[in-house]
Amino acid sequence: MVGVFYGAMMSTEPELGDQIMNDLLMMTADGRLAPHVSARYSLDDAAVGLRAMMDRQTIGKIVIEP
Repeated sequence: MVGVFYGAMMSTEPELGDQIMNDLLMMTADGRLAPHVSARYSLDDAAVGLRAMMDRQTIGKIVIEP
């Protein structure tokens, strides 16, 4: 998504935000939505992952695993 001001919408229309979140969770649960994970980092390397994200070296999500 590009250009979505989700935080601002949540402050003005929280019930709509709740519905959107529920819809997204249902779409993820039934496989219609699969977020792109560009990298996984151990908890010990979390700072490396966060730095990569801050330096815009990632596409999609990063996952920090225990």
